[in-house]
Amino acid sequence: MKTLRLVYFEGCPNAKLAEQRLREAGIEFEKICQDSLPDDSPYKKYSSPTLLMEEAIVFGASTGTDGGCSIDMPDVLELKKRLMVLGSK
Repeated sequence: MKTLRLVYFEGCPNAKLAEQRLREAGIEFEKICQDSLPDDSPYKKYSSPTLLMEEAIVFGASTGTDGGCSIDMPDVLELKKRLMVLGSK
């Protein structure tokens, strides 16, 4: 399977929910905390939380600037569906 990365910042109200849904779905992922990244890291330019499959956004957004919050939180079934679609590409 392709690499999944959950990008978030500490204190993000939706980050724990995103992590919980990924675990409920039985999906392995790498956590990337924006707080500990250098300012020039490309992961600083995503809303929190954002789930990436390689470079494709599963949920969240690329902001082009520092961070922000994601409010589009898919439920477990929608999350699995999005991953299946992106994984087949």
